[in-house]
Amino acid sequence: MGALLVLVAGAGLWWAFRGGDDSDCSRLGADNRVKAVLGEGWRSDLSCGEVGEGLRAAVVGSQPGVHTVAQAEAMRTVVVVLGERTAIHPALRAPLAAALADYAADTHEVLAAIGNPYAGSAAPGPVREDAGTVRMSVAPDVLVRFLRGLAEAPDAWGVLYRAEIGRVDQQFADLAADSTQSERGKQLNRAGSALGALSAVRTDVLLHLPGGERARADWAAKVLQRVVGTPGDRIPGIGEEVQHLVDLWADSFAQKEKSRNSFTSKAVMSDEREGVDYQLVAVSGIWATERGIDPDSNAFNVLQDDALNRLNTALASTRSHLGGGDA
Repeated sequence: MGALLVLVAGAGLWWAFRGGDDSDCSRLGADNRVKAVLGEGWRSDLSCGEVGEGLRAAVVGSQPGVHTVAQAEAMRTVVVVLGERTAIHPALRAPLAAALADYAADTHEVLAAIGNPYAGSAAPGPVREDAGTVRMSVAPDVLVRFLRGLAEAPDAWGVLYRAEIGRVDQQFADLAADSTQSERGKQLNRAGSALGALSAVRTDVLLHLPGGERARADWAAKVLQRVVGTPGDRIPGIGEEVQHLVDLWADSFAQKEKSRNSFTSKAVMSDEREGVDYQLVAVSGIWATERGIDPDSNAFNVLQDDALNRLNTALASTRSHLGGGDA
């Protein structure tokens, strides 16, 4: 009983008590909502890999980040269906992560509202058209659980994290050099919420990985490789300026990650705040420097401090979505 109480107090119950074998994805494939997304591509004998590729094909378009209403509705359905489940099959993680990364502009809006008391009801909401652009929204707790299931695969998590940084940098790049303190603060706070949410998911994965320190170190190394990418590895759909910001951030991220030398449970929890705090300061500081803004100025540091507070609130909120409490 004591061990159970420790688990309840310190871990995400939703994930810790996952169960129910669906090794051939037959139950998922039999879900009428999944059948509707797969359409004519559905067969009762589809393998897990075929289900994943079929779902990916149904939700992405020919242009990165551009979707029809039908595609966005299908993506929302996939997130909801998989967010309800207790686990995501390994064969589904890569194709579904690639699909979700194509919706980074939409998922960023959901993540950026986590822990924001002034955000209102940003989600859930129906798929909508906004000035000619189709947008997809989903409840934060559902998205977080979907991300958590995908994150078991380090390559999938690396793709999603890199896509989110691309979106954060896009919004920074859209700010003019003479933007107001309020405009800068808004984007910093949104970045803080999003990165805080992702950090909580990352920590939950590491704490529940079987295999101890070695498995955690291996997972982190594979994520790093995917996030940093290779020379010429571009995020689809972003321009040169944004890619340049991402590349500068990736170099900073790599140096920080390589300095980690312990993956005990205690170290993972300790690194959670330190690591993501560093990333928020880095991604905002890189943008400021590129725009000729002093990242060490008192005015900019005040904005960063506010964003770090928002980040910590998002960390706690995301842990709650995963079934745990404050660490």
